[in-house]
Amino acid sequence: MASLRRNLLLSGLAMLGATLAVTLWGARRLIRPMIALTQRARAMAEGDLATPVQVGTGGEIGVLARAFEEMRQSLLQALERLGQWNLELERQVKERSEQLARLQARVEIERLKEEFVSQVSHELRTPLGLIKGYVTTLLRRDVSPAEGTRQEFLHIVREETEKLEALVEELLDTSRTRAGTFTVSKKEVDLEGLLKRVMKRAKARAGSQSLLRQGAVPLPRVKADAHRLEQVFNNLLDNAMKYSPEGKITVGARLEDGVVHFTVADEGQSIPAEELGLVFDSFYRGKQATAKGLKGSGLGLTICRGIVEAHGGRIWAESAPGKGNRFHFTLPLTGGDGEQPGPGR
Repeated sequence: MASLRRNLLLSGLAMLGATLAVTLWGARRLIRPMIALTQRARAMAEGDLATPVQVGTGGEIGVLARAFEEMRQSLLQALERLGQWNLELERQVKERSEQLARLQARVEIERLKEEFVSQVSHELRTPLGLIKGYVTTLLRRDVSPAEGTRQEFLHIVREETEKLEALVEELLDTSRTRAGTFTVSKKEVDLEGLLKRVMKRAKARAGSQSLLRQGAVPLPRVKADAHRLEQVFNNLLDNAMKYSPEGKITVGARLEDGVVHFTVADEGQSIPAEELGLVFDSFYRGKQATAKGLKGSGLGLTICRGIVEAHGGRIWAESAPGKGNRFHFTLPLTGGDGEQPGPGR
């Protein structure tokens, strides 16, 4: 009897073990594909759509895996279409931006043309009006001005004619600078003597300003265009006197690193920081000139830049609130003979 019970127990345990083994094997076949499918779903959610969904099983899990694969392929196609739409949109935006840029360029060109005509017309109107008025008076048969009056009228006509000639020359110099055909004729120049002449003439033109030379370093002789250098000094000094009606104007010169460094400083109203990069542009006249109604073509500093760069130097402006303005330019101590073309702009 005991033996029978033991055999029955052993048989039951064997059947239970077999049942558990079959159950574990079936669960493993079900769980592994589910784990793999879950990992691929998580990877797809994180953006990995390149790896196919491969779950080697049938049944409901296989159906679910095929559904995930179809969804992955649909997402890839949608992303490809989206990429194409983005490229097309970028192309259209670029095309519209280029069209807008061309339109803005045309508008700017037209604005500059109008500004040029306005500026030149304004600068020409006054001297031409004076010349016409005085010449008309002198030609009247019913008026016989005294010799002194006639000579005065003729002197005024000559002065206004010289102003017109200077303006035309400025316009031509500006055009040459832009075209890259601006030239300087270099010969040996006594810088010390040139600077003394410039200062002497400027003091004669000055009103209540005082002109001072800063630094006693004797300047060397260099290869340069004396007439053009005088033009630079005259423009910078006249500019300083125009915008600094009172106070001190200082001209400095020093030798450094193979160049002569010149400085023209005034004690006038400081140039706003946003205008410092524009003061050398053609026809540019700052807020001060507009507000004070100061005359000028807006070409003087442009020509200064052309002359300095044609000599191989550089020119720039500095300003600080309450401390006036400083215009700097450099001139190389060495230079070749003959005419040297200036840089085009």
